[in-house]
Amino acid sequence: MMWMMGLSIQSLLDLAVARVSAMVGLGIFAFIASILCSATFFLIHPLRRRAIHSRCSSPPVGG
Repeated sequence: MMWMMGLSIQSLLDLAVARVSAMVGLGIFAFIASILCSATFFLIHPLRRRAIHSRCSSPPVGG
């Protein structure tokens, strides 16, 4: 059946290698993106918490 569609063993192997290569590349990309996102969260989150607490602890305006 595959031979009738014009796909040879070489092209099937090329597709398999391309799939594995894409999975490895996307896995590395996802790993780096998760590290960057978690680093950003841990750097930004305490700063936002301090800003919120500083706004809440300031005296009310006009009173």
